Amino acid sequence: MKRLVVLFLAILMANVSFSQEKSVVNIYRPGQLIAAGVNFTIYVNGEAKCKLSNNKRITFELEPGKVEIIARQSGIGELMKKVISLDLELEAGKEYFIKGDVKSSFTRYRMELSRVFPDQYNADLESKDIGLDNCQLEN
Repeated sequence: MKRLVVLFLAILMANVSFSQEKSVVNIYRPGQLIAAGVNFTIYVNGEAKCKLSNNKRITFELEPGKVEIIARQSGIGELMKKVISLDLELEAGKEYFIKGDVKSSFTRYRMELSRVFPDQYNADLESKDIGLDNCQLEN
């Protein structure tokens, strides 16, 4: 019986540690009138993860380590536009919160990404009614 209990606890602990091997990244874009119809493709280390729409959020798991997150305006000329990246060192089992603010200039829109505290993330989600994005990627 004692062996059975020890085996059960070992399996339980293995499952808990497995779920904590990755990092959770939350990115959100509060609703803004400026560029409301413009989507931004989110890239992690050069790989497209999701198209983020106005007043939406996304959540995904990543392997721990250094990552570069970029938001590019979707559409024609996407690769020609200058972008600002956010570099993070992700730790296993931790959760990260990133806010995207759309800025404009005479010729383009850009999304500036910045880390926020969990309290700000939760307050923004509640007060601005930010929904989950369907993450359509361009084919």
